[in-house]
Amino acid sequence: MPLIEFVGFSLETAKRELRKYRPLLEDLPFREDIWFVLNDDTSVEDMDGAQFRFLRIRSRFKERNEAVAKILNAFEGVETSIIDFHPEREFI
Repeated sequence: MPLIEFVGFSLETAKRELRKYRPLLEDLPFREDIWFVLNDDTSVEDMDGAQFRFLRIRSRFKERNEAVAKILNAFEGVETSIIDFHPEREFI
């Protein structure tokens, strides 16, 4: 599952951008596995106080990260990472 997190966005802006991005991802073969994370207002600042926003894309599959990043990087900065996922049932 690619998990797409809006980092440095106000909640209102993240919702607006999500409405724009969803149709762009519709044709991906793994579209039903895409999840979005919209937090309350977040802020990302450098040491001088300049603010930034970007999309953080995490998945277990490099190819999926790359496919999503290729589409969304036309609109925002993108950070990708490969993750391991351990469902809760594995720990019971």
